[in-house]
Order: sequence, then C-alpha cells, then structure tokens
Amino acid sequence: MKLLNASTLSGLKLDYAVAVTEGGFNIVKNPMGFNLSASQSGYWIWGKEGNDSFYRLIGHDYSPSSDHQIGGMLAEKHCISRVSLPNNKGWLANGLNAAGDSVEATGETSLIAAMRCYLMMVVGSEIEIPDSLL
Repeated sequence: MKLLNASTLSGLKLDYAVAVTEGGFNIVKNPMGFNLSASQSGYWIWGKEGNDSFYRLIGHDYSPSSDHQIGGMLAEKHCISRVSLPNNKGWLANGLNAAGDSVEATGETSLIAAMRCYLMMVVGSEIEIPDSLL
C-alpha cells in the first residue's frame, strides 16, 4: 500500500479510493481467480451491507469518477457543489468536511473533481492505494 494525494487521483485509483471511503462494501482482489491479464481481474465489490448478491468490478461496473448514477448521487448526498472553470480549464468541486471546513478539489471532469473533493472531505488529503494499482 502507498499513500497518494487524493487531489491527483484519477481512473481506477480514484474509483478504488471512493469505494473504500464510502464503506459498507466487501472489497476483494480478483475473487474469481482470473488470469491477471484478464479484463475481469482486479478489485471487486463482493457484497455489501444488506445485499450479499451485489457484485461490481471497481473501475468498470463501479466507477463513480465517470458514472453519474454513482458519483452524482455521492456528490448530492454529501452536498458537493461543482462549477466549470473559465476557459475550459476543468472543474472545481467544493464541500464541507466533518469539522465544517471548506474543502476544494479540481478535476478534468465534474465527477473527477467531486470524487476528489469527497475523499478530501472524508479522509483528508492522502489515502492508501494498493501497490497493484500503481
């Protein structure tokens, strides 16, 4: 595991970090034993609280940084606002952490900015990411 800056995460690393932070999921690496080069190997959400038949491949079926049904709901639930930056320079997301302090993050898309902001609101500026995702 390696500590990475939440404000720079993207893609699979960001989706993994959001799944871990959101909690309530059993996250398992390659539970079906796929060949490591297979597209279905990786980290899976293998059940969640109250639903043992919930299975999602992180970065594919569970991708809050690119799927508005997941990331949009999280942003709404945590009152994360998003605005586009001038001159197509990306997006700015803003929310409040548990102490009531304002937290801001930027990203190439509104969801990337929102998910970075979500991580920074909940866990702070750094989060552990497995070496296999680096």
